[in-house]
Amino acid sequence: MSNLLSPKDLVLEVYKRLYREYDETAIDEFIDENYIQHNPQVKTGKNGFKEAYAFIQSLPRPKELGPPPRIIIEDKNYVLVHMDFNFLGKTTSVMDLFRVEGQKIMEHWDAVQYSPSISDIHHIPFQGIYPIQDLDKTAIHKEFIQDYLISRFSDKDPNPAHYLVHYILGEGNMVFSLSSGIQEGRPTVFYEIFRLKNGIVVEGWAVSQSIPEIMAHENGMI
Repeated sequence: MSNLLSPKDLVLEVYKRLYREYDETAIDEFIDENYIQHNPQVKTGKNGFKEAYAFIQSLPRPKELGPPPRIIIEDKNYVLVHMDFNFLGKTTSVMDLFRVEGQKIMEHWDAVQYSPSISDIHHIPFQGIYPIQDLDKTAIHKEFIQDYLISRFSDKDPNPAHYLVHYILGEGNMVFSLSSGIQEGRPTVFYEIFRLKNGIVVEGWAVSQSIPEIMAHENGMI
């Protein structure tokens, strides 16, 4: 029997080892040497990851562990994780996107938003990880969201170059999109998750983050 982890299980193992068990050996085990980082404040490469993790470890540990991820989507070798946590006293919502190859995390994107409002991220009464359903409808749901985003952005600005859809990932009833555009006059990335049922969107979550002019690397946020 193979001991290989699925991309989703590998990412969850990394979360557990690093942020619940504080086991830094997981970095060498699961983070590739040439790891590509898109978080604008963290250096690229495994050493950049280690530096960022050391900083997190230097902070006071929370008295209680935060809630587990609420949404996890796997599409081929990509995994999207959405979770809330408390960071430096602020309620923080984050969406992490990982590319996994050969039992290693090769690349990471994320968007972080502090104290998101209800209008930005819909309230979620569900406790635990949202169930994945309707796997046979994955392709249809992804195409539906792609068309929806193109139509929505066209309504905002007729110039298609101002709003771009970069990734559409899906697993059953859950679809994730990573797009970019202008918000309040600033270049911004938009991370969105849509839950579909009977062919329509019934729930959604969104995190946006401005793209800074200066980053810790040259990889960009997309």
